[in-house]
Amino acid sequence: MDFEIRFDGDEPVPFISESEAARLLKISQETLQRIRYNGEIQFYRVGGRVFYLPQNLYEFVRRCRQGDDE
Repeated sequence: MDFEIRFDGDEPVPFISESEAARLLKISQETLQRIRYNGEIQFYRVGGRVFYLPQNLYEFVRRCRQGDDE
């Protein structure tokens, strides 16, 4: 993970960089950017960089899930 940030003394929240997120999802960074532009995944922009939270990735994958065993 690139870094962690703390909100109001809570547990640290790990931010995941765009390149790490693409690697975790096993997709290209261009595909992840297209998904982001389409509003399909929540993200954070800090300065000129884009970050995701683990739950952002989990929620996206969950919404993509297909099949009868949901």
